[in-house]
Amino acid sequence: MDLNLKTYSSPKIVSEYARDKNLQKPEETIFKIISKDLPGMRMLDIGVGAGRTTLHFAGKVKEYIGVDYSEGMIKACREQFSDMKNASFEVMDMSKGFKRFNDGSFDFILISFNSIDHVSFEERGMVLQEMKRLLVKGGVFCFSTHNINSIKTPPEFRVKDIFSPYNLVKTIYLNALVLKTKRKLQKESKYIVVNDGAHFFGLNLMYVDLINQIKELEKADFKNIRLFSESGEEIQDSKELVNYKDISLYFLCS
Repeated sequence: MDLNLKTYSSPKIVSEYARDKNLQKPEETIFKIISKDLPGMRMLDIGVGAGRTTLHFAGKVKEYIGVDYSEGMIKACREQFSDMKNASFEVMDMSKGFKRFNDGSFDFILISFNSIDHVSFEERGMVLQEMKRLLVKGGVFCFSTHNINSIKTPPEFRVKDIFSPYNLVKTIYLNALVLKTKRKLQKESKYIVVNDGAHFFGLNLMYVDLINQIKELEKADFKNIRLFSESGEEIQDSKELVNYKDISLYFLCS
């Protein structure tokens, strides 16, 4: 079992995700943008976790399928939403594709919480192509991803870190990580895979160059590519992306 799956299979982590009920600010913005179209949409929610986004979308769409590669997470979803007739949940590995679904099966696909950053760079390209195949013409694809700019500068030490051994160790570790990967980060790197300390150092995650991510989406034939910061504000000019330090950003395209 790989490190990421081991972490997400932990009952403690499943319980932690089950307590999270809120949309992130960029998700709230995107929800408002597409809300009028939701009633007629068939939705695929990838990396659904324990159902955080299910709470907000499943009751609004025509059909809802939530998938995750952690059996523990899917079990939590099935237990929580057993009475929701239009919703179903499946254990599915994103890296192995979605061959069981026909072309144009969905009107809206969401990959939230940077779930796409768990696959390799080569698999990521395949996932984007699959998402395009699965969407109806004019369908909407939304996902979040870690921003490589956010780890080019080491985090500052905070007074409150002194009272949290985990936060203190994590801050020290991230400073060391930036120094260790400085040469690679300074290059025009498309991505870097690091353990950034999340879930007590339980995940290996991909951080990507945002400009290159736009190019990869265009290569997969996505159009109307829009980006949203952690504050929920839309980034109007892609040239601004080189200056953004947000840990993650959301993409919305069709």
